[in-house]
Amino acid sequence: MERVISNQIFDFLMQNNALHHAQHELIKERSTCTNLIETLSDWTLTLQDKGSITVAYIDFSKAFESVSHNKLYIKLESYGIGKVVAY
Repeated sequence: MERVISNQIFDFLMQNNALHHAQHELIKERSTCTNLIETLSDWTLTLQDKGSITVAYIDFSKAFESVSHNKLYIKLESYGIGKVVAY
């Protein structure tokens, strides 16, 4: 059931152009690998132009275990996804 709901939400977001262009994970023909390749390319171009780069690595492990459900519902509704009922 989780996969069905996830697929429906993803399809809705794609049809309504609600995903950021930099989103890689879960998008066909994109992955964490394509994200890393794009990042490396951006860094290379910046360094070739004598620019500087600041990188911050953030560990989001277990982040989804602490998501506020109320805030998540509000965010989903802001994307036009119907009222979510919590059980």
